[in-house]
Amino acid sequence: MGLRVASHHRLYGDALYRTEYFNDFMAPLGGSRALGMTTKVPGEPFPALLVAYRDDLSRPPFDERDCTVGELLYPVFRGAVAVDLRLRELRVSLEAVLDRLPDALAVVGKDGGLAHVNVACARLLAGDPERARLESALRAMARALNRSPRHRAALHAPERVRTLRGQYRLDPVPLKPGDPGDPLVAIRVVPLFEVRLPEKELRQRFALTPRQVHVAYLLAQGASNPDAARTLGISVHTVKRHVESVLRKLGVRSRAQVRSRITMG
Repeated sequence: MGLRVASHHRLYGDALYRTEYFNDFMAPLGGSRALGMTTKVPGEPFPALLVAYRDDLSRPPFDERDCTVGELLYPVFRGAVAVDLRLRELRVSLEAVLDRLPDALAVVGKDGGLAHVNVACARLLAGDPERARLESALRAMARALNRSPRHRAALHAPERVRTLRGQYRLDPVPLKPGDPGDPLVAIRVVPLFEVRLPEKELRQRFALTPRQVHVAYLLAQGASNPDAARTLGISVHTVKRHVESVLRKLGVRSRAQVRSRITMG
């Protein structure tokens, strides 16, 4: 109908209130007490919609006077939609810039949610069989930094996280330096080891099992059989069998050669 602001009364008139549908369903649930605004969204198949409801069912449905007030507020609604669209465009542009950077960066919100992981960081995380531990450390750091401005003063202090693949340094940096109110934090994930082939690639290229991948990572770090057994929670005898399989599948003769075999570049 081309209406920008509408209530059920404006759409259907008094006839609506005489129907069984209204009296038996809409009225008891308060469905008739709604006032809605719509506006087209460029490039989207559906319009943006804002609906207000009366939570007091003893009050009458929205009438023409309420629709007139809605018309006065309509420019504010359209402006808010335009601002939201612009912010989405800016976010896409920012993410594109981050994805082109060689550093592995994760943008984390104050609640610990990963707002964006750039391409370099995504590849780094994908290559670690304990990526969940890394992601947990990123979330914990973001929550700590957002507790108060005082925590933001400690941004220069990195943290270290160790996984089966190796040790990482997490360097937090504010997206807007000097603004303690900004809830987003960009955290640089720096591997303190030679970046090795991701687990998925090792499994596909050399037919390693998940456990053998873990053993290969530990061998590349120079771990002994007892060290690997303690780390993986298995027996030394089992580790020995895995080591033999890893050497055979990688096509190397010694443990020392494993490191270069599973390293990128």
